[in-house]
Amino acid sequence: METLNNASSSCSISRVRQVFVTFVATIGIFGLGTVLAYTSPALPSIAQDHEFNKKTNSNKTTVLSIEESSWTASIAMLGALVASPLAGLLADSIGRKRSMLLFSLPFIGSWILVATATTVTILLSGRFLTGFCGGAYSLIAPVYISEISENNIRGTLLSLFQLMLVAGILFTYCTGIVLNWRNLAWVSGIVPLSSILMLLFIPESPRYYVQKDQQLEAEKSLKWLRQSSKVTTLNDDTNEIQTELEKIRISVTESQSGERGFLTLFKPHIVKPISVCLSLMVFEQISGFNAIVFYAVGIFEAAGSSLDPTLASVIVGVVQVVATIVSSVLVDRVGRRILLLFPQILMSLSLFALGLFFILKNQEPEPSYLPNIKWIPLVSMTIFIIAFSLGIGPLSWTMMGELLPPYIKGRCSSIATALVWICAFFVTKSFDTVAHALGIYWCFWAFGICCIAGFISIYLTVPETKGKSLELIQKEFIRTET
Repeated sequence: METLNNASSSCSISRVRQVFVTFVATIGIFGLGTVLAYTSPALPSIAQDHEFNKKTNSNKTTVLSIEESSWTASIAMLGALVASPLAGLLADSIGRKRSMLLFSLPFIGSWILVATATTVTILLSGRFLTGFCGGAYSLIAPVYISEISENNIRGTLLSLFQLMLVAGILFTYCTGIVLNWRNLAWVSGIVPLSSILMLLFIPESPRYYVQKDQQLEAEKSLKWLRQSSKVTTLNDDTNEIQTELEKIRISVTESQSGERGFLTLFKPHIVKPISVCLSLMVFEQISGFNAIVFYAVGIFEAAGSSLDPTLASVIVGVVQVVATIVSSVLVDRVGRRILLLFPQILMSLSLFALGLFFILKNQEPEPSYLPNIKWIPLVSMTIFIIAFSLGIGPLSWTMMGELLPPYIKGRCSSIATALVWICAFFVTKSFDTVAHALGIYWCFWAFGICCIAGFISIYLTVPETKGKSLELIQKEFIRTET
């Protein structure tokens, strides 16, 4: 009985440590959430900042034109795009933990640049750098989490990536109610500062140490993560540690003994996981999530809702956090495919409803029943956010951490993350322009069609990875090749 109690206690402490390490690794993702949501409360605040207007251009009647506003929102995506290849190289060369520490320093400086901006050029430069640093975290964090977590809770821990992202978005929506755009930037800069302090207390990835042939460090790291009492004593805990380390060594050896050149990416058992990851990333972005997050306040203003637009965006943010928590609980119970498939249908229906509302609102004269259906934008966006946060939002990143073979994870993660930010840039940059040129309803209908295409792609290509080790997942891809 005492042995069972000790084993249970060790298991509990191990899981607490893994959750703690995941939380620390995703503080930077919380920071990315503040970057993504910043323009939603900030753009209306800038429009009321007459002092900034004078410093920028005294002849302008508005602080930011439509073009400048769209660049302020979207340029962070270009920063994240530029960061992707560099983050992948650094993660493989100096380690996951040290890479996150390295990107936290300029993250602080970029928010200072935004907070002290006196011209649009400086503002855009700061936004670019915030995206650069936040985007680097989006590549490194899921790789790190997948390597430190146990198989039976890996999906839940990887879902914390999306939870911290949406928590950062909600934080910005809430603080944006009471803070102007400059003070909001100062507060956002506290996040990477706290990341630096907390990263000092977590270990490096055991897999990274094995890849660098630092076996003792790998053992110490895994021992701490799994709550083993001693490194050298042959007890049950140590046997489990050695068994897991041996699996990592075998996986790393097999990876390093294979082809490492560019042509390796075109082997059938490599092409399939890469293509699945890339398709999930693309469909996540072209669903319109970032456009809705970036312009949430503006969308509610355009809808003419009786509810305060800023408050409405906060409600959407709260729902998003709750739905992401539910997803993190369900992912290792229900499985990945179900949570990816059915939310796509809900997302498409909510987007079609949102588009229909705006086409009715734009009729001249407005229909007499329109005041009775002004609840549609809030309900539609809430359903969309719930579905996105249950499905492709967190799981596209979860699947990237699970599907990619270890020896190409750095390179392929860079490609996948770069593609994410390319799509995110074009979606956020074009949304405002297309909405003004053709009507906002066309944007929502296009996003809805993309969600249907995503459902078809997921149904045909995405495998179930629930409860499987990273090594088993790779072996299954190899079997499909033969």
